[in-house]
Amino acid sequence: MIVYEKNNKKITSRKYYREEKKSLEKEVERVSECVDDSIAVLENLKRGQCPINSPNYQHELRQYYRWTYVLNENNLRLKFIRPNNKDDIEYRSQMHSDLFVYQLQNIIAPNGTPLMDLRFHGTPIYFAQQIIETGSITSSMDRFGNYNNSTNINGEISTSRIHDLKRAMDLYSDMIGYKSCMPAGCVFAVFPRDYEDSVYGVDTMHNIDFRKNPQQLFGIFTTPENIKQVKGWMSEYGFNPDLVYNFEEFLKVTQMAVLNITNNQILNEGGTPTTRLDTQEYGHTSRLDMQRLTLNALQNVHHTDIIGMDNRLSRRVNSKMNDGR
Repeated sequence: MIVYEKNNKKITSRKYYREEKKSLEKEVERVSECVDDSIAVLENLKRGQCPINSPNYQHELRQYYRWTYVLNENNLRLKFIRPNNKDDIEYRSQMHSDLFVYQLQNIIAPNGTPLMDLRFHGTPIYFAQQIIETGSITSSMDRFGNYNNSTNINGEISTSRIHDLKRAMDLYSDMIGYKSCMPAGCVFAVFPRDYEDSVYGVDTMHNIDFRKNPQQLFGIFTTPENIKQVKGWMSEYGFNPDLVYNFEEFLKVTQMAVLNITNNQILNEGGTPTTRLDTQEYGHTSRLDMQRLTLNALQNVHHTDIIGMDNRLSRRVNSKMNDGR
């Protein structure tokens, strides 16, 4: 049993959950009233023949979209809120540490230069379900009537590169969401669609449509608590459930993919053998070949293979950590 301190009183995890849920239900009521108020204001402006493109009307419209977004998110949180459990908190705290990120960096960019152009899009569990259901990752402006809850504009999404993965986990995937009795979120590991997409922005990419471009999805990693549910969504909406991993499995499948890349010489457009992936130096063709090699590796990876892999990576990384990194 988990015991919390709240307002200088010790309470059980079950009571803590009930209080968090009650607070969230009250917030849903409050935001619902704000949505109704915004609708009323817009209707009054219409009756007063206020031009739709006027600053006053557009301001109120943005307020309506904002409250609609918040209401949608809070209703989704209510759908997933549950009592915390000790095993989940311990796992998330461990994966939230620097070790996992360091291990993955050591696999993808052992010498500082990434061997594959893998990007990471962290998201809460409820938005992960929407991504899988729609088969797409899009900006809030595309989903909520041009309401922007981030710096992204229409047609673009936020992503992190391997050196900035910790930010995606900390800020967007709810790794410490247990403080509000929420499951962890998911991190989508994706490829740019093409060369243009790869150089689009430092921490942005164009929207992703996995049904049109399934090769962009490398995998999804999340906590053990979520695995069965996320795999179920993948199967229900027509995607490969074997692309869902816990954190340790994701390390292993990434290592296998990188080994496949480094064991195959990639010919760039000039005919020079290389295994590097450098946006400024190599073009569209070699980038897509790199993605195909990675995906070919994944097609040969089965769950039992991942579980059965030896611990050479862990020993190698732990040795480096002990030597002061």
